[in-house]
Amino acid sequence: AEDLLLTKIILDVDSGSLLNGQNYALWVDTDYNYNEDTISNVDTILEDGVSSQTQQVIFNNLAGGGFVIPDGQTVIFEVHTDIASSLTGDDLQVRFDADAGVVYLEAEILDDGSPMEGISTNGECENDTGCKIFVTTVESQNWNLRRQGNLFVTQSTVPLRNHQLLGGELGETILRLRFRADNEDIDVTDIQLTASGSTTSAEVDRLDLYREGQSWAFARATIGGCGNDDVLTTNPGGSSAPVNTFCANMETRQLVITGGTVMDVLVRPRLKTDVQGATSGQVIQFFIDKTNVSDEATGSGAIRARGDASSNNLSGNDGDYVAEGEVFIGTDTVGRNEFISGGKNISVMSEIVTITNASDDPSGTQVPIGLSDIGAFEFTAANHNNSKNGMNDAVLSGIILNVNATNVVLDASLGNFRLYNKADSTITQNCTAHANDGTILSGTVSGPLLVVCDGLEASSVDTNIDRGESITLILQGNITNQNNSTVGASSTLQVSIQNFDSIDRTRFSVNDNNASHIHWLDEDGEARNHFFWIEYPTTVIKSTSYSS
Repeated sequence: AEDLLLTKIILDVDSGSLLNGQNYALWVDTDYNYNEDTISNVDTILEDGVSSQTQQVIFNNLAGGGFVIPDGQTVIFEVHTDIASSLTGDDLQVRFDADAGVVYLEAEILDDGSPMEGISTNGECENDTGCKIFVTTVESQNWNLRRQGNLFVTQSTVPLRNHQLLGGELGETILRLRFRADNEDIDVTDIQLTASGSTTSAEVDRLDLYREGQSWAFARATIGGCGNDDVLTTNPGGSSAPVNTFCANMETRQLVITGGTVMDVLVRPRLKTDVQGATSGQVIQFFIDKTNVSDEATGSGAIRARGDASSNNLSGNDGDYVAEGEVFIGTDTVGRNEFISGGKNISVMSEIVTITNASDDPSGTQVPIGLSDIGAFEFTAANHNNSKNGMNDAVLSGIILNVNATNVVLDASLGNFRLYNKADSTITQNCTAHANDGTILSGTVSGPLLVVCDGLEASSVDTNIDRGESITLILQGNITNQNNSTVGASSTLQVSIQNFDSIDRTRFSVNDNNASHIHWLDEDGEARNHFFWIEYPTTVIKSTSYSS
């Protein structure tokens, strides 16, 4: 029935301590656009800078002497506060100070300034003369407070394959870390990555760190970057074997993890050239140590960080299963630390980077007759600057080709399968035909078979691939019948390369399904390092499919 002027509000604590808040402020929605789907529409501060006094927060110096509540209008007020840097307990919940005798709301009639006397709280009027202020309460939000946030570092669930890492070049991702911040933004200041092999310092120049989706490194980890930090020097598994630790120091906010979010960080190695000391065939594998420590003073701890808002350094995981501003390694929940280990990778000073179908015949070409080219593959080597003792070359030593001859008859006698380099078709190397179980075949054959071309590096056929160059190897077969079907079925003939793309293939053999179908040499003058796998995105490479 009247416009009213709100002049005073008194709050006290419902849970926790009012000391956990500083600079209490009373806000109001002056354009009355509140609705139930809106979290907050307040737009004007009526009073701020208020401190708690004797367990009360008193707003009695409102701007303009008070706020006018128009007749018939609903007005929303909110209380805000800054959280104290030093906490008393771990929560904060406020309420009207409705204790007996406390006049916790004051208002007056705007026209004549007469007071609105008497407060009825949840249906109970405080005096016998009647009440003009009626209050219905619900519990306000109880805020759980933290002195600082936590950081969880785990290995990303995105799978990584084993890599051949080329000397002098930036390698593919060998470790993928997932960072999750809890309760506040976390500024990651230090990351220590330890190599399990003692020779890694001779192979790896540095580790570049990338945020997922970005093409530029935000930090680099080097051995020199560790300075006087306390780092691992021996294998933590109980072995006395030395290890090498690479450190990324990030004091200029290069890696800030937003509270409540996750971020993947990709670790990519930059290898040295052989002139700088790198050698072929060395294992390159990195891990994050699980030791429960994070001490900026001593430089101890594989991951160190600080709260971005609290400015407090996070401590190491103390193992009490309570998150209290700690760094958790190898676990995404509060628990004990675990090692984070990357996969096994191998250094190379030359590398085969592509294998493609190089046949001049399009798929669907009629099955040829007689001694004919039935499969062709182009092998390309990576460009590099590994020039010690001459440039390293990739040399094919052996290759096993899968031949699928459906209703096609070939002569498997010695000399009827041949391999040659397209650059000189007059020089060929005899290959042998085998059944899938490894049995040597002779005479006429049909169906699936394996053709083994071995000892190529010692043959007259040039299988040497210079850096940045390609060679094309062509398989010839002697077809004696283009279609031997008795029921008029079509015939097909296709050559492919299989079983070559896994680091677990450690020998060249036709008698073992787990063996490799490719054997190549990383050759540097007289020195040769043997490899039985090629890092490649596909598992089968097919040449032209002939059909009749």
